[in-house]
Amino acid sequence: MIRTEGSNHNNHLFTNGPPGTSIEQNWLNSVQEEICYVIEQAGYTVQTTETDTHTQLYNALITLMLLNLTLENHVGDLTITPQADNAYDLTIGTVANSWKDIDLLADTNVCMEAKDDFDIYARNDMLIFVANDLDIRAHGNDLLLRAFGADISISSDTGQVTISADTTLSLQGNLGGIELCSIMTPDSHKSRDIGEAGLAFDTMFADDFTNVADFFFMDNRKDKDGKIIEINDLEVINNIKSSDIYDEKTGFQLIDDNTLPDWLCDKDKKTGNKYLTPDNKPYLSLKTMISLCLGSIRKLSEKVENLEGKLNK
Repeated sequence: MIRTEGSNHNNHLFTNGPPGTSIEQNWLNSVQEEICYVIEQAGYTVQTTETDTHTQLYNALITLMLLNLTLENHVGDLTITPQADNAYDLTIGTVANSWKDIDLLADTNVCMEAKDDFDIYARNDMLIFVANDLDIRAHGNDLLLRAFGADISISSDTGQVTISADTTLSLQGNLGGIELCSIMTPDSHKSRDIGEAGLAFDTMFADDFTNVADFFFMDNRKDKDGKIIEINDLEVINNIKSSDIYDEKTGFQLIDDNTLPDWLCDKDKKTGNKYLTPDNKPYLSLKTMISLCLGSIRKLSEKVENLEGKLNK
């Protein structure tokens, strides 16, 4: 900022004269740029004649004062409120001029909420520590936790970590895998699925899969009308034919899906509709197939015993 150097000034102060102090371009530009600098440092873009609201300098001063408040010396409640609902952005720092450390400390609750997007960015580590419960929630939209080229660690020293979603929960590792260091459990017994018909996992590795011992005794089944229908396990297996398609990974010939009985295919628990892949292939439950094989072994055992009885006569 400069003081006026126009002709007829009085110790760099304006006078009415006569003759009055001249108003020169250097002083006008200095005043303009000093005001514009304050507005731009607060994160605003200087308006034009068409968009001028005559409030930018005021808003800029309020914003800069709030950003430079020392909360330790603040007595009472602190509220940062925009002039209109859902009309302004609140930015603390920029990528080019970022804060070194930002600490949000509260004895009871810290609540951060946005109607649209809520972004928290840290170049190095971001630590969120709470003594009791940590609740990160997106109401009706998507919640994205992302680390660029690094790791995301969600842990609890004494309690449990709960990650839930009303519809779909997506955990994704773009470069590697997702590491689970403890037991992953649903919120209630036999209430959740992993994957879905249109987005199935390709290969799953495990030391052991332990099923509930409710395998099926496949000698008969009850239809929707309550009618008991006898099942010949061996006949079911013999009726499953091969197709002309070979699996690229193993080289084995695939079965013909059209020869599978409808009741053998896995179905949605709620709708009863058959699960299908995006290319219209059905799913077969390992539990059902193992039960079918056990039933077939029983049938074969009965046939062997009958043959042995005839041969021993």
